[in-house]
Amino acid sequence: MQFYVFMAFVFRWLPAHRPFLVCFAFMAVALAWRAGVWYTFDPSLDILILVSRVQQLPAVLDAFGLGCAIALVVRNRGHWLHKYLQAGWNNSIVWLVMAIIFSMVSLKMLSIYYNYWYLWWMVILFRSLLALAFAFWVCFLVALPARQLLARVLSLLSYVGKISYGIYLWHMLVILFVMKIGMAHPWQGAGLVVLLTLAISSFTWHFFEQPLIRKYHDKPGTSVVCSSCGCINKTDALALMARRKPQKYPVTNFTAT
Repeated sequence: MQFYVFMAFVFRWLPAHRPFLVCFAFMAVALAWRAGVWYTFDPSLDILILVSRVQQLPAVLDAFGLGCAIALVVRNRGHWLHKYLQAGWNNSIVWLVMAIIFSMVSLKMLSIYYNYWYLWWMVILFRSLLALAFAFWVCFLVALPARQLLARVLSLLSYVGKISYGIYLWHMLVILFVMKIGMAHPWQGAGLVVLLTLAISSFTWHFFEQPLIRKYHDKPGTSVVCSSCGCINKTDALALMARRKPQKYPVTNFTAT
């Protein structure tokens, strides 16, 4: 949560019209952090400490930067890559092929070096490769012409996506609460965690997040909420928190062409 507060203050200084620079900057920080963690880690310590350190911020900023870059390209109609993220079978097939290739390479490397925490190059580089694979899957879904139909079919998952920020915020508190009260069986505890987390996240979405978004930033051409699926545009949300002026480029509606 502290990271998002930090981003609200620094977002105005990010070069929003240069998405690749933003991506490379975040990726450089993530790679440098993981390299520093690896070379300063004491081998006498539990390996789980190393695992934890390279899976927390700022070690995962490469994935965050890729997400930012995709969002900025989608919003910027003047960017050369924008047309390749428009809905169309040709675009979606290209992204699908890239996603499959990078996913297969990632899975192959993981199957060979499954215990990779003792290999410096896997610790430092593998997460960036995996982030690229997921980024290509996101691009595929963005360019998929049938995504509106897919959103209807997967409406439950779409709703979970809407309340996902609340899930991120509340899940750990719910887990700690369930651990304190104790449950007779682990599956009961897991079920209670899921139900409570979804319930609280749904409540905060409908009574806090959505009303605030509509009140402060629901304006023509600058809506934080997608017109078709209702998901939050994180770029606009951060810009709002940072009191940044609305961008001159209109929001691209995620509707099939």
